[in-house]
Amino acid sequence: RPDSGSHSISLPQAEARFGLSDGVEIFLSSISWLDVEFGDGSARGLLDMAVGTKVALTEAYAKTRMAVLFQLSVPVGDGDFSSDRYDPSAAFIWTHDGRVPLAGTVKVSRFRNGFQLDNGLKLPFSLGGAHSAFVEWEANLPEGRSNDTHWLNGGYHWLLDDRTQLDANAGIGLNDRAGDYRLGAGFSILF
Repeated sequence: RPDSGSHSISLPQAEARFGLSDGVEIFLSSISWLDVEFGDGSARGLLDMAVGTKVALTEAYAKTRMAVLFQLSVPVGDGDFSSDRYDPSAAFIWTHDGRVPLAGTVKVSRFRNGFQLDNGLKLPFSLGGAHSAFVEWEANLPEGRSNDTHWLNGGYHWLLDDRTQLDANAGIGLNDRAGDYRLGAGFSILF
């Protein structure tokens, strides 16, 4: 819900990841359909998708794990939902399994109207057994800083077995430029 007079639904927000080696994967993501209703109109269509790779910088068992991610949006979206160009992004991702576990992302993207910096800081925690949750601060900072958005997100994960996970998440906008709230649900399957 971007504001009191509008809402959007995006489904399925699918993503496929393929491991090439222990420390390298390729992915295809953001495969989804968007339905938006606002004050005096509506729009529906396919969004641009992204292709990319994630490369581990540390061993999988390290206390602090780090990786870099490179992606490129592919202009396959409909009408207003496509940038009509290939937009690159690069990110640094880290997790720390210390007394207080933390995770974070710093991502830089290049769009037609300039650069955008996206930051996230996450506190993951176990609820016991196959259940876990997280709380996260997210900031989206486009060039010029007039359209910054800040979110407080939270989520729940339920590992059904070694290969299947269910999840639910919610976010609340922390400033006027962010939406009022967002909700999501999903599942992951390891093949």
